[in-house]
Parts: sequence; structure tokens; C-alpha cells
Amino acid sequence: YFWDFLGKAGKRSLIFSVLSTYPVKPVNGLCIGGFSTPNEEVDFTYPKELKDEIISKFGYRLHYANVKEFYARGQHDEMLKMFYDRMNIKVTTFCHYLKKEKWDFAVCSITKGDTISHYYWADMFTNSPRKNVIENWYGVADSYIKRFIDAAGPNVNVILISDHGFRAPIGA
Repeated sequence: YFWDFLGKAGKRSLIFSVLSTYPVKPVNGLCIGGFSTPNEEVDFTYPKELKDEIISKFGYRLHYANVKEFYARGQHDEMLKMFYDRMNIKVTTFCHYLKKEKWDFAVCSITKGDTISHYYWADMFTNSPRKNVIENWYGVADSYIKRFIDAAGPNVNVILISDHGFRAPIGA
């Protein structure tokens, strides 16, 4: 990983919820495993003790209840509330550690835009009551980015990337 090269050069990194960071390996800094972590029973942080701290101090959770079941039962409000609550906890936790010390490199993955887009993309092109779910999500995601920038402080380079985009459904 990029942060492994940084660590060899004596640079400290804060790696937070990045895909494929499980199993978590030692890093010159802190690491919290991402999406590929199987469950909360495993050690998903480096150092190992960080796991107990983020759970007890912030209520940090890795995984969501079965999203497909929420969606299939039409529990959209409950599902979206769970997404927003968990992402807020993730952002709050990340910002706490970002402010706690000066990092040479920090990264945090915000993942719910992908999930929300998979479930609600077609609704954007209909008269669905959920027509604005994605637009609302990105407004919240923008507020998270602002929190990251504020927590990082002045004179910090920020890079925003996406793993992929979405397009209109065929025939829409």
C-alpha cells in the first residue's frame, strides 16, 4: 500500500475504513479495517487496542444490519437512518483522530453513496417519494468532506476520489 512506502520513510498515516485493508497489518500510525472485514469479532484495527477504544468511545460499528431485508420490507426510512447514523459515527471518529495529532497522510472511505446509488438510482427518474434520496445523500457527504477539511486544519492538501460513477437506467 501507499502508506507502507510512507511508513518506511518515517511518515505517519491514519488509514480509516479503506477497502482491502483487512486483515489489518502494522502501519506507522493507525489503521481501521474497511469493507472487507468479515465481522466485529476479529481484530480489525492497528494497533489492536484501538478497536475497544473506537467502540466504547464512539459506538463505532463495521457493518450494517441486512440492508437487503430493510429494502425488501420497504423500511426505507429505517435503512437510510442507519446509514446516516453509522456514517456520522465514522466521520466523527475519523475527525477525532485526525485532530489528535499531525499526520503525514490520512484517508477515510465514505462508502454509503455507492450502496444508496445501487438501491435508489432508478427512483431519481420517476415520481417516487424517494426521488431525492441520492441528492440528499451527496449533500450530507459534502458536509462530511467539510468536516474532514476543518479537522485537518489549514495548509493541507485534500484529494477527493470516487471508485466509480452511475448513469441513468437504460431507457430512462
